[in-house]
Amino acid sequence: MLRKIIQIDEEKCNGCGACAAA
Repeated sequence: MLRKIIQIDEEKCNGCGACAAA
């Protein structure tokens, strides 16, 4: 799972895939 969003969003991650789609 690739997260291109700010680290703060890690705790909000729900596997929606929005950060990977960005």
